[in-house]
Amino acid sequence: MSGKIYDVIIIGAGAAGLMCAASPAWEAASFSDAEKGGRLLLEGGDRAGIKLLLSGGGHCNITHEGQMRDLFPAYGKAAKKLRGPLTKYSNKDSMAFIERSGVALYADESGRVFPKSMKAGDILDAYRLAACRNGFDIAFGRKVSGISLDAVETEQERIYSVQAGEETYLCRKLIIAAGGRSYPKTGSDGSMFDVLERDLGIGISETKPALAPVITEEYPYADLAGITLPNVRISIHRDGEKSVHREGPLLFTHSSFSGPCALDISGSAAPGSRMAISYISPVTYEEAYAKINELDIKSGKSAAREFSLPKRLADILVERAAGSPKRLARMLTEDMFIVKGTEGYEKAMVTKGGVMLEQIDASKMQLKDHPGIYVIGEMIDADGYSGGYNLQLCWSTAQAAAYSAAKELKGGEV
Repeated sequence: MSGKIYDVIIIGAGAAGLMCAASPAWEAASFSDAEKGGRLLLEGGDRAGIKLLLSGGGHCNITHEGQMRDLFPAYGKAAKKLRGPLTKYSNKDSMAFIERSGVALYADESGRVFPKSMKAGDILDAYRLAACRNGFDIAFGRKVSGISLDAVETEQERIYSVQAGEETYLCRKLIIAAGGRSYPKTGSDGSMFDVLERDLGIGISETKPALAPVITEEYPYADLAGITLPNVRISIHRDGEKSVHREGPLLFTHSSFSGPCALDISGSAAPGSRMAISYISPVTYEEAYAKINELDIKSGKSAAREFSLPKRLADILVERAAGSPKRLARMLTEDMFIVKGTEGYEKAMVTKGGVMLEQIDASKMQLKDHPGIYVIGEMIDADGYSGGYNLQLCWSTAQAAAYSAAKELKGGEV
C-alpha cells in the first residue's frame, strides 16, 4: 500500500461506473495536489463496459424518450424514493451528453433511444473518452474484496481503504458501481453485495433475476423460435396475490417466452404461478369465439388471416384446440401456462433487489451511515422495464453521486 490518497475511487467500469467517471461534475481542475490526489476506476475484469456493449442486442438502448415523470411507473415503488435524481439528471440530460460527444441518437416508434449507428461501441467510446478527459485512470484485474475506514481518519475527513487483489488503495470518496448478479460471465457476479454486508453492515434485500426469458411447463412453441408478435398481453396470476399485467412485443425462443413483454413481467413469474397470454389483445374471448363460429374457422390459414397472426403460430393453436371453437378462442385470448421459472442470471438483463434504498440518501446516492461512500446503478434495490429504463437509472444515480462527491471535494458548488 502506498501513501497516496485518491480523491475518488469508483469500483466497477461498467455502465454506471463509466457514466459516473464521465460526468461533467469532474470537469473542473484537480481537487487535490497532483502528487497526492487522483481519480481511479477499479475494474475486476480485463475490459470496460462489457454489459454496455451487450445492451439492446448490441445496439445500446441508452434511455427512453418522453417526459421523465411519465417514465416513473417503469420503476415501480422505487420511483418514489429516486424521484429526485431521476428528475434532476433526466433522460434529456443523458441524451444531451451523448450528442455533445458527437454520437447522433434516434428514438424508435416505442420510444427506445439508440445511437443512429446502432453500435453500442459508440456509446462506450463516448463515456470512456469523457472519463479519460476527467482524469480517471482504469486499473483492470482489480477485483475488490474488502472495504474499511482507514486508521488515518481525521476530524476533517474520512479516508477509506479498498482491498483489491494484492493492492490496497486509499480514497476520500468511494463510489460503488459493481453491478448486480446478471450476466456473471461479464464480471457482474454480485460479490460486492457480500463485501458490503460483511465490511459495512449494509442490508441487502433478496436478489433475483429480472428481465429474463420465462420458462413454462409444456412449452409448445420450439418451432417458432425467432418469431415476434408486435403486441400481446401477458398476465401473471398467483394465489392470494394481485395479478400483474404487461403489454408489448413477445418473442418465441426454442425453450422460452422472451421479448419486452415477457422480460418485463419475468420478475413476477415465480415458479408455480399461472401465466396467461392474449395473442390478439385487445380482442376478448367472446369476440374471438363469435368470429370463429361466424366464419367457421377450422384451419391455421384462416385463423392467421382473420386474427392477423403468423401462420405457423395459428397452425399450432388450431392443432392444440383439436376442433373446439371454445378452446381455440380461449387459447387466442388467454393461453394458460404454468411457470417453471426464468432462464436465470445467465440471461437476465438486470438484478432485482440489492442495497436497500432506506440506507441511501437518494439526493446524493450516499450511504447514510458511511459518509463519503456512494452506491449507484444495479447495486441498488431498484430496476425498471426493458426499453432503456435501467441504463437511465444508471445515469441518474451516477450523476447524483458524481455531483455530490465533487462538490464536497471542492468545498463548494460544482
